[in-house]
Amino acid sequence: MKFSVGMGIPMTLAEVESEAKVVEDAGFDYVTLVDTPALGRDMNIMMAVAANATNRVRIGQGVADPMTMHPMYIANSAATINELSGGRAFIGISVGNPYYKYRPPATVAELRDAIVFMKHFMAGEDAEFAGVRCASEWIGEPLPIYVAANGPRALQVGGELADGVISLGSLPAHMRWVRRQIEIGAERAGRNPKDVDLWTRSMVYVCDDVAEARRETSAFPSTYANVHQLLSRSNSAIVELRAMLDEWQPGYSQSLIDDSKSFFDVFDPALAERLDVPHNEAVSNRLINHFHLIGRPEQIIERIGELHEVGVTTVSMTTYTLIDRPGMIQQVGSKVIAQLRN
Repeated sequence: MKFSVGMGIPMTLAEVESEAKVVEDAGFDYVTLVDTPALGRDMNIMMAVAANATNRVRIGQGVADPMTMHPMYIANSAATINELSGGRAFIGISVGNPYYKYRPPATVAELRDAIVFMKHFMAGEDAEFAGVRCASEWIGEPLPIYVAANGPRALQVGGELADGVISLGSLPAHMRWVRRQIEIGAERAGRNPKDVDLWTRSMVYVCDDVAEARRETSAFPSTYANVHQLLSRSNSAIVELRAMLDEWQPGYSQSLIDDSKSFFDVFDPALAERLDVPHNEAVSNRLINHFHLIGRPEQIIERIGELHEVGVTTVSMTTYTLIDRPGMIQQVGSKVIAQLRN
């Protein structure tokens, strides 16, 4: 099992520099920088700062979207960071979130086209996206591409084309379904599904009492509001997901739908992923436990073992709403990562 930290909000460049060092010293393998221009510093500059501050961890976009930035720019920026870091960069891409962006999210078809474009562009081959046709004259070799996805079609695109998939959630039953969607895409493309790295992105919060974590974990992710929309679809993949969740715990999928609807009804997107805002009170403990790894080190380690059994290969910890970011990173490093690697 490998470990990642997603960071960038709310951080100054000096904090990015110092905390990237903390991430590396704590034993993590990756660090990603978020792309939310209205809330945080420029993603690519933060990546450069993190690259200069570290020697070992891999640096990635966490994540870019092809509607805000043309895939040529996404690939070229990552390749430049790769040169700066001595070969440690990778690309993170998704359809994009709807918050704080000037354009709506990409479609899954546009996401697929963007990935295909970047692969050919970085290889020095002619490629076209959104009317722009070009080839890189200097990169020469494609960087690893990681797709952030939660719905079945995007997950299958990840399995078909990507080196890794980043998906929100820490419930093993849910992540088993995520792995199955990746397998469908990989098999369709004639790939070995085991070649696709699967990240679970969640908060990892070490504490003696889970109630201690509620203030910070109820604020992330905004996806709390979208769970009911995903689970209410009628296509066969979602029917299968509900069945897998209910097999784990009878009635769980409907309870999760109800919890998500209750949050959605009071959710204020203008205050998304912030501490101490009214809508955080509507986040149920069930939603928190569905998405996050919380508890004593031995409890978190047990959950990680269960995730590994269903095909998760990397735990990606977010710090966006943590009050003491460096302190929690160090705790996870010393009390979880170190124990698993002994």
